[in-house]
Amino acid sequence: MSTIIQQGKRLLHRLASGRLFRGAKSLGVSWIQGDVHVVYYRGRHLPQRWKSDTPVHTADQFRDALIKAKGRLRIGAECEVFMVLDQDQMSHSQVQAPPVKNKDLRRFLARQIETEQTFVGDAAWSWSNALSDDRSGKHHVLMHMMPKTDLDEIIERMLAIGFYPKAIVPLAEVLNSHICRLDIDPEETLVLLASFAGKTDILVARGSGKILFIRDLPYSAQDNYQQVLRDVELSVLYAKQKFSALINKVSVAGESSTQLEEFLKENLKLEFILPDDDWHHPYCWAMDAAEFRGESTANLVPAAVRRSHLVHNSLRWTVAGTGLLAVSAVLVVGEVEYIIANSQQVIGGRQELRHLQSELRSLESSQQQFEEQSRRIDYFSVNSAGEHGVNFLRYLGKAMPSKMILLKVNVVDTKAGQWTFVVDGMMGANVPVGEAVTYIESLGKALESRPLNAKLEDWQGNLDQVLHSGGAHRRQQLRFNFKGSLQ
Repeated sequence: MSTIIQQGKRLLHRLASGRLFRGAKSLGVSWIQGDVHVVYYRGRHLPQRWKSDTPVHTADQFRDALIKAKGRLRIGAECEVFMVLDQDQMSHSQVQAPPVKNKDLRRFLARQIETEQTFVGDAAWSWSNALSDDRSGKHHVLMHMMPKTDLDEIIERMLAIGFYPKAIVPLAEVLNSHICRLDIDPEETLVLLASFAGKTDILVARGSGKILFIRDLPYSAQDNYQQVLRDVELSVLYAKQKFSALINKVSVAGESSTQLEEFLKENLKLEFILPDDDWHHPYCWAMDAAEFRGESTANLVPAAVRRSHLVHNSLRWTVAGTGLLAVSAVLVVGEVEYIIANSQQVIGGRQELRHLQSELRSLESSQQQFEEQSRRIDYFSVNSAGEHGVNFLRYLGKAMPSKMILLKVNVVDTKAGQWTFVVDGMMGANVPVGEAVTYIESLGKALESRPLNAKLEDWQGNLDQVLHSGGAHRRQQLRFNFKGSLQ
């Protein structure tokens, strides 16, 4: 019975994480402190494995390693990549947050970035839910941060060789997924000892997946068994003092961890939990990463990049459909010309001609719609220049006071790295002159401020026009106009 319950628990966990189904072709990658391991899943076949023989520390070296794996494993085009990443530049910070929905939690955590990050520059970040604290009404969140430029370079290199990154998650999230597959009670606390070529990690978490803390130890466990033993004992003591958690179970995974597990069994008075599958090899982290889906809050890949594969395929189908319609139009035109040439010999030739001409106009209209759809898909793709104009319209809707009525907006790409815009509108009915001045000043300052930083052309003229429009008994509604440019 316990086995059935545990299988159900693992199934629910994978459903909740969106990790139940793997695509026809997917790549699991682990890039941990310079070591790259790859597992390639193709349909129902057993995964193929590959590892880099040389250390990988830069985005260019990572691209070269993936190219070698692509050739050795015969990886097809347009393969989806699910990756676990751990580098020196990555940092992890546990913060307290109110128990709110993910949308509101993301806004709260975004305000904590500057105080929590340990590097200079913009941060790419994600988070994992940690242990709730019922006494304070808050719960802990484990934030994962890395330089945004580093993440952008990794994603760019993958896209350049035809790989589509769906998930890049920190090591802590993968370690936590191991615990969720063990046969333990959700309220039990367990130590997971993860062994790597140049480091050792200790993760303490509940069986439900709630993380208490993680320790990143800068030494290899294979040559430091006594040091590992002391650090595990310290972790057990810290969990008891800090979280009132009694730990009586431990699990070991990773490179060359079989001998380490035997040593710890002789020296620790803890129960060792064995997984269903063999974890005592360095490929286990890449295999676990391959099961992640993009919806996890720990995923560092932006949503626009995750959708780029779908956009690319949609564009291909649209172009194919446009070509098919073009061929159909040519055939219809040929049939029309044939009917015209033989109209005296065809009964009801005029009626048939009008019918075919109507079909031709319909096909031309459909072709225009496909071409417009193709342009829109290209416009909204990941690297589309149109994103600047869309952001302007989205921000304008938020910045404009409710009593200002928008009549016309024109946003134009000058193809010289600059956008120009014109905004025309009028005030609502019975808006006093003083209130209209306040609204115009508010909108003008909003356009000139972040994030748009627009350069306006003498928008103060709007104020002069309003102030000279007459008193409270004027009959015409007040107008306003903004012209400017975006860099």
